[in-house]
Amino acid sequence: MYMYTDYDTRDKLNEYLNREKKLLQKKLVGLYTLREFFPSLHGKIYNVRIRKAIAELPGLGCIERGLMEIYLDDEGYNLRQVLHLNRDILDESGKRLDNEKIQAKIQEQLQEYRKEIAEIDQDLLDGWERFQEILNIKQYYKRLFNKFSYPLRQNLQEDFYVKDYFGW
Repeated sequence: MYMYTDYDTRDKLNEYLNREKKLLQKKLVGLYTLREFFPSLHGKIYNVRIRKAIAELPGLGCIERGLMEIYLDDEGYNLRQVLHLNRDILDESGKRLDNEKIQAKIQEQLQEYRKEIAEIDQDLLDGWERFQEILNIKQYYKRLFNKFSYPLRQNLQEDFYVKDYFGW
């Protein structure tokens, strides 16, 4: 079982959580900006000028990915995405922006970011205690696993690996 446990103090864990929360709050601000901006583009033909106009908004950039990916212009590549839009935000003609569809996507993303912030707030309250429980389980697991003979441990190693676990 592999678990990366670099958070050896509550302060380190909370520092990480607060950084993530600030990033999500910046993304919320970007979405609020977009929510106010897109009505002015309703019915406009989608083209490169649309992306350029979005890139002129404070703190945002826009590239062609899908239809467009709007991002925070002052964050690292893997942290920056604010909103990803595909061709499904265009009207029936497939050429013009449909503000109603865009607003629905923005609202969906707002709810997701708010949910993530609420989860972080919960982690700030009791995450350290839950993390300590995980570490205790990890130690218990290691003691049990190490009771097997070396050949059996080698053979069972993959069976005891916690798959799809990304975290600590």
